[in-house]
Amino acid sequence: MRLSLDRRLRGIKEVRKLRRADAVVVSHPKCGRTWVRALLSYYYSGSRNLAVTELLGFDNYNVRDRTIPRIFFTHDNYLVDVTGEEKLLASYAARPVVLLVRDPRDWVVSAFHQTSRRGDRLKQSIRGKDAPHLRELSAFLRDPVWGLERYLRFLERWAERMDRLPRSLLVRYEDLHADTAGGLERLLGFLGEGADPHWVRHAVAEASFERMREKERSGTFGSSSRRFGAPVNDPNAFKVREGRVGGWRRWFAEADVEWIERTMAERMPRGFGYRDDERIESGHAVIAPVAVSPVEGGARPAERAP
Repeated sequence: MRLSLDRRLRGIKEVRKLRRADAVVVSHPKCGRTWVRALLSYYYSGSRNLAVTELLGFDNYNVRDRTIPRIFFTHDNYLVDVTGEEKLLASYAARPVVLLVRDPRDWVVSAFHQTSRRGDRLKQSIRGKDAPHLRELSAFLRDPVWGLERYLRFLERWAERMDRLPRSLLVRYEDLHADTAGGLERLLGFLGEGADPHWVRHAVAEASFERMREKERSGTFGSSSRRFGAPVNDPNAFKVREGRVGGWRRWFAEADVEWIERTMAERMPRGFGYRDDERIESGHAVIAPVAVSPVEGGARPAERAP
């Protein structure tokens, strides 16, 4: 009952923000949202000469400069409890929606470290995330509630939703990692901003892994963002942990790798570029599935015009 009430209250709070939002950024936890917030924060604060220390968080920048959009960042895990699926999709469709995704295999490693080394222990107890087996990576991976299947369900849901959102942009963590300046320019353009190259370079430099890690270590964001905890000695307990792309294999035994590859082949939806039978068109950051059969349907573009 306590969990149900908590979800309801969080959902009501998020619905209020969604109704006022100029744009929405949706992501599953541990997909790089804090990095995207930092990139946007340093760009907007620099280009508008704003003296702010906290990261962009819905309307805190908009109240200082009305040209900065109210961006609602959500993990999309409470809203539907309040609105229902159809009303939620209608609200999303009324504004630009950015979907930030990450390779599920890298995601599960990051999610494991978050669960085992970070987080509010009381909340974890309420949600059942304090189970002893979740402290072991192989068991966490296979857990049907919190492991790899959790994120695959999120991607399956959004693979269906994206076709119904007229203004949507797919941003992959891996593409942003490979070309951060280009990815930020693309994101800003989608949000209606004519990106200034100088401030794009500034944002990329300030939001680099090294600088973000140092800010977390020193507690720079400690009082302005609950997402950054106090400095710790365990490197894997940091929110800004590794920033690595494709490093998942080194964490798993051979049997785990085989299970992951089998599950990905069976469950990973098309359109995100994480299946072995998909590819990415170089230079365009657009998902392009390879030779999809007529039964499965043709490829859909990952990006729609604003």
